[in-house]
Amino acid sequence: MIIMDDLLTYLLTFICEFMQGLVLAMQATQLILACKMKLHRIVTFLACAIMLQCLGMVCLLCEKVWYASTGVDMFWLSFFAQLLPQIAETIVLFDLILVAKGYAITRRKLSAATWKKVFTFVVSYACLQILLFAWAKFGYNEEEAVYYMQVCFF
Repeated sequence: MIIMDDLLTYLLTFICEFMQGLVLAMQATQLILACKMKLHRIVTFLACAIMLQCLGMVCLLCEKVWYASTGVDMFWLSFFAQLLPQIAETIVLFDLILVAKGYAITRRKLSAATWKKVFTFVVSYACLQILLFAWAKFGYNEEEAVYYMQVCFF
C-alpha cells in the first residue's frame, strides 16, 4: 500500500509539472505565432528555451510510459530528456548575460569585444555542461561510489 501511495504521489507530481510546462509552451507558441511585429531576440531565445524544456518533459514522459508498459529502458529518449533542458538552461544563461550587459535595455547593439566576451563565457559554460553531462551519463557508476560520513560528537 505504501508503494502504491508513493507511486501515485510521483505520478500526480509529474502530471502537474507536465501541465505547467504545457501551459508555458502554449503561451510561447501563442506569443510567436500571434505577434505580427518582429520579436526581439531576447523574447525569441526565451521562447526557444521554453519549447526545449517542454520537449524534454515530453521525452521524459514518453520514456517513463514506455518503461512502465514494457520494462525496457529507451536509452536515446532518456538521453534527450536530460539533454534538452540543459540546452534550454544554456540559452537562458545567454539571455541573462545579454540583459546584464545592457542589450535590449540601454543599448541596441553591443560592441564586437563585448560579443566576444559573451560568446567566450557561454561556449565555455556549454563545454563544461557537455563534459559534466557525458561524465554523469557514461563515467559515473553509482554502484562503485563510496560515500564518507564524518560524525562529530560534541
